[in-house]
Amino acid sequence: MSVSESDIFISGSDISGLYTAILLCKSGLNVHIIDKKNNRGNKKRQMLGQIIILSPRTLQLLQQLDVLPLLLERGVRHSKIDLYENKGSGNQATTISRENIRLWENDITEFNYALSCEKAILCDILEDHLESQFGVRVDYKQSVTTIEDISPTTPNDLCTNDLNLYYQYRPLPSPNTSDCEKTLKLIQMNDVDTRQLKLWKSHTIIGTDDQTDMIRQKLGFHLKPMIMQTRIFYTLKVKVLQTNYPSTKQMSIINKNKDILFITGHNDCLYITFEPRSRWTKVCIDDEVPVQRTLRHIKYVMDPYNIEFGKVEKYTRWEAKQSICHERSEGMNYFFLSKASQHISPGGTFDVNLDLELTHNLAWKLSLSYRNRASPELLDTFDHESQMKTEEASTVSYHFLNLIGNYFGQQSEDSSKTGVNSSYMRDLTYFLKKYKSCFVGDSPYTPNLLNNVYTDDRAFLRGINDSGSTFEFIPPSQHPPPVQFVAGCLAPDAKLKPYTLFQLLLITPSLTKSPAPQTQLKSEDVMKHQKSTSTELKLKAHNSTRRTRSNSVTLDDSMGSSGSIWSVLPLFQKNSNQAASRKNSTCSTNTKKSISDAASLASNEPWKRIRTNHYKLLNSIQGIPGHHPLAFTILVFCGSICDPDTFDRVLRFRKYMDSPISFMIRYDQSPELITSVIKPSSSQRLSMSSVNSASYYRKSASIEIPRESFDSEMGHSLFSTSSANTSTTTTSSSSFCSSQSLFSTLYITSSSKNDCLRYLSSTPPAIVHSTFPCGLNKVFLDHDQQCYKSYAVQTSLPEVIIIRPDGYIGTRVPIYDDVEESYDCLSMYFDSFLRPPVDMNTAAAFVAASYDC
Repeated sequence: MSVSESDIFISGSDISGLYTAILLCKSGLNVHIIDKKNNRGNKKRQMLGQIIILSPRTLQLLQQLDVLPLLLERGVRHSKIDLYENKGSGNQATTISRENIRLWENDITEFNYALSCEKAILCDILEDHLESQFGVRVDYKQSVTTIEDISPTTPNDLCTNDLNLYYQYRPLPSPNTSDCEKTLKLIQMNDVDTRQLKLWKSHTIIGTDDQTDMIRQKLGFHLKPMIMQTRIFYTLKVKVLQTNYPSTKQMSIINKNKDILFITGHNDCLYITFEPRSRWTKVCIDDEVPVQRTLRHIKYVMDPYNIEFGKVEKYTRWEAKQSICHERSEGMNYFFLSKASQHISPGGTFDVNLDLELTHNLAWKLSLSYRNRASPELLDTFDHESQMKTEEASTVSYHFLNLIGNYFGQQSEDSSKTGVNSSYMRDLTYFLKKYKSCFVGDSPYTPNLLNNVYTDDRAFLRGINDSGSTFEFIPPSQHPPPVQFVAGCLAPDAKLKPYTLFQLLLITPSLTKSPAPQTQLKSEDVMKHQKSTSTELKLKAHNSTRRTRSNSVTLDDSMGSSGSIWSVLPLFQKNSNQAASRKNSTCSTNTKKSISDAASLASNEPWKRIRTNHYKLLNSIQGIPGHHPLAFTILVFCGSICDPDTFDRVLRFRKYMDSPISFMIRYDQSPELITSVIKPSSSQRLSMSSVNSASYYRKSASIEIPRESFDSEMGHSLFSTSSANTSTTTTSSSSFCSSQSLFSTLYITSSSKNDCLRYLSSTPPAIVHSTFPCGLNKVFLDHDQQCYKSYAVQTSLPEVIIIRPDGYIGTRVPIYDDVEESYDCLSMYFDSFLRPPVDMNTAAAFVAASYDC
């Protein structure tokens, strides 16, 4: 029986499973995804009538896949949640309290609303994207039966001399071959209908459905319930024919006579959730409440608002569950997401947003680990961060259930929770405002290896006055704004000015001219000057035309050989052609538009006439040439380029970054040797040989020659496989690693437009290039300090902020006078999780141990 192979094996094609497959395929890994359902249509029928609420953070993640426009067309936006408190019935019915909370308004993402959509629609969009973009189809009707370990094969048929030659440049086999981190997995599957057996090999298994319960239990991982008591809720989906209720297109919570309804308006239907009470249900808790009795109760609670219901499309009885699995991974072989790791109620409110966040957290860490671009400690942070997010979501959902369920019954059972001035509306408002970040999806991670909070002892010393006391009175008006966006927080999508230094160089060539010599001009020079002047006038008259490189050359010729910065214009246009060719790039589109907008403003116009057009920081990061989903973004807030003290620190810091032993050189160039291996084993994904470790500081290809010749002579390799899919994946992964950088650098200056123009015209081109070797198209202006204020950065103190591949702030390092110390802090940060470990079982380590020191 033939055995297929892939890097990643995913069980479950729900939202989390499909999103995992897309992210891993996008990073170049080979993925196989299965589902035990019969077909795609059967899966849609099971999801029929289920609605999900997508937070602004989830919308931000889906926007990166270019699937958000399709989702916005079929979803409903919710900008606020309305709170009602009704009283009385019939002619005496009235609303005694009504308020609204803009629950999803935030400064982090560009979305100030939540989006409701049917679960089947999002699954359809993700599955179509997976198939159209990466050619991966879900393998339906497959049920996992057993999973076995495959011991790594060794060339036992070789003689002693051949073995010595074979292991000359390879790691020796580990003495502990039973370790699950160093073995392949053989997955046995059965067709649900025909019971036909199918075999599959993979290094990593990701479970996102209940089918992986037997795997989790085999590993000793158990779901621990957070709620011991049984609570029953109902959700009713009903069409609305006619009503005067003002919140039919929003979310709302209604309280009347201790009966509470949670309502979500979606298109022409209402989704109404409630916890039944025996006072009006007249049935036992184990019996289902009749639909007609439920409709009469809903009309009573909504009174004084009249409503006429149509067809009841779905009526669901469900049990509130809060269960968490504290272990979510086993080495690099097993990972559990979504239903395989937690159950959080109510479904579709908190769980779907949590699943996508944790999936994104795992995908980029697993992709870097697969390519030996990170240490095992990076993948270990997944358990820590996912556990924190899950516990937070579980706690918030538990309190939310109490507030939309039998709130008054819970309060009477535990009177200690009731305050002196406590009321339902006051408690509900307090809860929504306190946990607003959980609804938005921007709650921060706690400090760990990736979220490193920089501690500066000198800042503490500056707070001590001469008397030795740390207390110093500061008037309220002089209190500095608190630093909100520390390490672990989601990076805000701040505003930038709609031009870069390179665009200023294009739209204002006249300011870069050298002074004319004080001599009598010849007739030819006069003609040339007139021609140049007429050219500039035509350009000003047609200032909306986009300037190309040929225009810059013409302008440079008209200036003569004066050594102007225009003579080296191609030097600053680094990778600009690549940026222009990026497809579906929002930043690229905004760049073209902003060039024409900025050109139409020619330099003589006052600032107040500039159009209110901005770049978005996150779009600018994604539009950086060479930027990819696995890259760390280095934001350098360099302050004013006219401040000699501040800018001198940036220049000295830049020298450390460009040094041959900097972390950027180490972790970008060393993978060339690592990716030369045809197919690394699972043990090699966790540890690198000492030969590869030595390649950090030198580039050598000589050790690959005997390996290739020996493998071709013996006809096989320890790392080679017969799977066609594997070889294809390895090729793509190798090209991805060797051509892509782990770091994208972006500069943000607080200088004004005129200051930047003077800097470009007065500074020698060589100095400009050495200051910004990444290119002037990566130097953005923020002269009104909108981005600086969003990140709480002082303009007088340059600072480096690292943004992780998932959009969270990794660390913040101020650039003080001691630039080397700041650089060392940044270097140690990346060394803590990017440095691959040294494998002491390698041939080089074995030979070194035989010598007496």
